[in-house]
Amino acid sequence: MESQLNFQILRYLLPRRSTQGFTLAELLVVMIIMTILASISLPALLGQAAKAREATGKMSVGLVNREQSRYRTENDRFANSFDALAIGGGLTGNTSSVSEAYTFQLASSNIVTETSITASASNTADRSYTSGNLMYRNSANAVVVIPKICESDNPGVGVPPTVIFTAVGIDCPSNYQEP
Repeated sequence: MESQLNFQILRYLLPRRSTQGFTLAELLVVMIIMTILASISLPALLGQAAKAREATGKMSVGLVNREQSRYRTENDRFANSFDALAIGGGLTGNTSSVSEAYTFQLASSNIVTETSITASASNTADRSYTSGNLMYRNSANAVVVIPKICESDNPGVGVPPTVIFTAVGIDCPSNYQEP
């Protein structure tokens, strides 16, 4: 009986080892694994963000091209401002419009036959775009509008040059290609 009592007393006096929680070594292993996973996935995630921004720039330029074609059909000339196109979606103003990721610029030397738009990327990790619409009359004397979008070969090129209008169509400037 006395030994049993001594055991009970010792049980209360001796510190218990907790089975709850984690050891420092376990925590370090988990942190190392999480760091490795983050270092693998972060570059891929950042690349997707740049692609999404570029997609919005390309989509906006394409939208302006379509609206310019519509406007040309209705008015016998291209629009000389974003307000005249009435696109919405942040593309407003006279000949310049700024969004979160791009600065858009309308330009035209002859609004009856041609118009161009440039999209300068705000982020140096994104590509810039240049685009244009060219009107010509086909053999049946019907009005035909040709649109073309060009994408910079590399990101971070700054303000893009306008497309090159020729007698037979539209060409991309050097260091630009069709997406």
